[in-house]
Amino acid sequence: MLFNSEHKQERLTFISMLDTPERQQLANTLLDHQLPRLAADLENELHKQDARVVFESVFHRKSPRIKVIVKLKKQEHKIIIHLDSKKSLCKVGSESGLGGSPADSAESVCRVAKNMMLRVRSI
Repeated sequence: MLFNSEHKQERLTFISMLDTPERQQLANTLLDHQLPRLAADLENELHKQDARVVFESVFHRKSPRIKVIVKLKKQEHKIIIHLDSKKSLCKVGSESGLGGSPADSAESVCRVAKNMMLRVRSI
Protein backbone atom coordinates (compact mmCIF):
# COMPACT_ATOMS: atom_id res chain seq x y z
CA MET A 1 0.00 0.00 0.00
CA LEU A 2 1.41 3.36 -0.99
CA PHE A 3 0.95 6.41 1.21
CA ASN A 4 0.90 10.01 0.05
CA SER A 5 2.32 12.74 2.30
CA GLU A 6 -1.03 13.31 4.05
CA HIS A 7 -1.35 9.61 4.84
CA LYS A 8 2.24 9.50 6.05
CA GLN A 9 1.54 12.29 8.52
CA GLU A 10 -1.63 10.58 9.77
CA ARG A 11 0.27 7.34 10.14
CA LEU A 12 3.15 8.99 12.04
CA THR A 13 0.61 10.59 14.37
CA PHE A 14 -1.10 7.23 14.89
CA ILE A 15 2.18 5.44 15.64
CA SER A 16 3.40 8.18 17.99
CA MET A 17 0.20 7.95 20.05
CA LEU A 18 0.68 4.27 20.87
CA ASP A 19 1.63 3.76 24.50
CA THR A 20 4.73 1.55 24.23
CA PRO A 21 7.68 1.16 21.84
CA GLU A 22 6.69 -2.50 21.38
CA ARG A 23 3.23 -1.53 20.12
CA GLN A 24 4.76 1.15 17.89
CA GLN A 25 7.06 -1.47 16.35
CA LEU A 26 4.17 -3.93 15.99
CA ALA A 27 2.03 -1.32 14.23
CA ASN A 28 4.89 -0.39 11.88
CA THR A 29 5.54 -4.04 11.02
CA LEU A 30 1.85 -4.71 10.44
CA LEU A 31 1.26 -1.65 8.26
CA ASP A 32 4.51 -1.94 6.27
CA HIS A 33 4.89 -5.68 5.76
CA GLN A 34 2.42 -8.12 7.23
CA LEU A 35 -0.95 -6.58 6.34
CA PRO A 36 -0.09 -5.99 2.65
CA ARG A 37 0.91 -9.68 2.44
CA LEU A 38 -2.25 -10.72 4.26
CA ALA A 39 -4.33 -8.62 1.86
CA ALA A 40 -2.72 -10.28 -1.16
CA ASP A 41 -3.22 -13.77 0.32
CA LEU A 42 -6.88 -13.14 1.14
CA GLU A 43 -7.63 -11.59 -2.24
CA ASN A 44 -6.02 -14.62 -3.90
CA GLU A 45 -7.86 -17.19 -1.78
CA LEU A 46 -11.21 -15.40 -2.07
CA HIS A 47 -10.87 -14.37 -5.72
CA LYS A 48 -14.08 -16.20 -6.74
CA GLN A 49 -15.95 -13.77 -4.50
CA ASP A 50 -14.13 -10.75 -5.99
CA ALA A 51 -12.43 -10.05 -2.67
CA ARG A 52 -10.85 -6.70 -2.05
CA VAL A 53 -8.97 -6.10 1.21
CA VAL A 54 -8.37 -2.69 2.77
CA PHE A 55 -6.87 -1.73 6.10
CA GLU A 56 -6.61 1.51 7.99
CA SER A 57 -5.29 2.80 11.30
CA VAL A 58 -7.83 4.68 13.42
CA PHE A 59 -8.55 5.88 16.92
CA HIS A 60 -12.02 5.03 18.19
CA ARG A 61 -12.88 6.58 21.55
CA LYS A 62 -9.16 7.09 22.24
CA SER A 63 -8.54 3.42 21.48
CA PRO A 64 -5.89 2.71 18.80
CA ARG A 65 -7.05 0.18 16.23
CA ILE A 66 -6.23 -1.16 12.82
CA LYS A 67 -9.32 -2.11 10.80
CA VAL A 68 -8.99 -4.89 8.24
CA ILE A 69 -11.96 -5.11 5.88
CA VAL A 70 -12.64 -7.78 3.27
CA LYS A 71 -15.15 -6.57 0.69
CA LEU A 72 -16.85 -9.37 -1.23
CA LYS A 73 -19.52 -9.40 -3.95
CA LYS A 74 -22.44 -9.52 -1.54
CA GLN A 75 -21.01 -8.71 1.86
CA GLU A 76 -18.27 -7.12 3.88
CA HIS A 77 -16.37 -8.69 6.76
CA LYS A 78 -14.39 -6.64 9.25
CA ILE A 79 -11.96 -7.44 12.04
CA ILE A 80 -10.24 -5.05 14.37
CA ILE A 81 -6.71 -5.22 15.73
CA HIS A 82 -6.91 -3.56 19.15
CA LEU A 83 -3.56 -2.04 20.09
CA ASP A 84 -4.46 -1.24 23.70
CA SER A 85 -5.04 -4.66 25.24
CA LYS A 86 -4.16 -4.89 28.91
CA LYS A 87 -3.26 -8.59 28.83
CA SER A 88 -1.24 -8.83 25.62
CA LEU A 89 0.50 -6.67 23.03
CA CYS A 90 -2.73 -6.56 21.04
CA LYS A 91 -6.00 -8.38 20.47
CA VAL A 92 -7.65 -9.43 17.21
CA GLY A 93 -11.43 -9.44 17.24
CA SER A 94 -14.55 -7.40 16.66
CA GLU A 95 -15.26 -3.70 17.05
CA SER A 96 -16.70 -4.20 20.52
CA GLY A 97 -13.37 -5.46 21.82
CA LEU A 98 -15.15 -8.19 23.76
CA GLY A 99 -13.59 -11.58 23.31
CA GLY A 100 -11.02 -11.74 20.58
CA SER A 101 -7.70 -13.52 20.38
CA PRO A 102 -4.58 -12.16 22.07
CA ALA A 103 -1.47 -11.77 19.90
CA ASP A 104 2.09 -10.79 20.72
CA SER A 105 3.66 -10.58 17.26
CA ALA A 106 2.77 -9.35 13.79
CA GLU A 107 2.88 -12.93 12.52
CA SER A 108 0.39 -14.15 15.13
CA VAL A 109 -1.90 -11.18 14.41
CA CYS A 110 -1.97 -12.08 10.72
CA ARG A 111 -2.44 -15.78 11.39
CA VAL A 112 -5.49 -15.09 13.59
CA ALA A 113 -6.85 -12.46 11.19
CA LYS A 114 -6.50 -14.75 8.18
CA ASN A 115 -8.32 -17.59 9.95
CA MET A 116 -11.13 -15.22 10.91
CA MET A 117 -11.39 -13.78 7.41
CA LEU A 118 -11.35 -17.12 5.62
CA ARG A 119 -14.48 -18.14 7.53
CA VAL A 120 -16.41 -15.86 5.17
CA ARG A 121 -15.67 -18.30 2.35
CA SER A 122 -18.30 -20.67 3.74
CA ILE A 123 -20.94 -17.98 4.33
